[in-house]
Amino acid sequence: MNRKKNTIELDGIQDRIRIQRLAHGFPRITAHEDIDRFYGLGYMHGTDRQMQMWLLKLIGQGRASECLTAGNGLLEADTFMRRLNLAGDAADEVALLSPESSVIVDAYCRGVNDAVEGTTTPFEFRLF
Repeated sequence: MNRKKNTIELDGIQDRIRIQRLAHGFPRITAHEDIDRFYGLGYMHGTDRQMQMWLLKLIGQGRASECLTAGNGLLEADTFMRRLNLAGDAADEVALLSPESSVIVDAYCRGVNDAVEGTTTPFEFRLF
């Protein structure tokens, strides 16, 4: 990975990716291959949105009250989410993806995981 002012250059899955921070922090992902763009999107979400992704995962699994303060409202939300079984249904849905969609999802997830592994603990987690 090569970092310059407001620019990150890194190896994608097939080729190099360039990510520029535009005004207000928005990322512009430039890559020759679509698969690398999806990787770059995952990388940016893993960089910028770790806390949001972590919270949505806990809420979707119905485990928020287990890991956070267990107030009545959160317990009710967990009960509702467990009844919906979003986490269980997600595994079933992944099995139904087309091969093309599966490649895209894998590239995105690899980008998220590479960003998480390559960064320090995000500010929001340190506050939490």
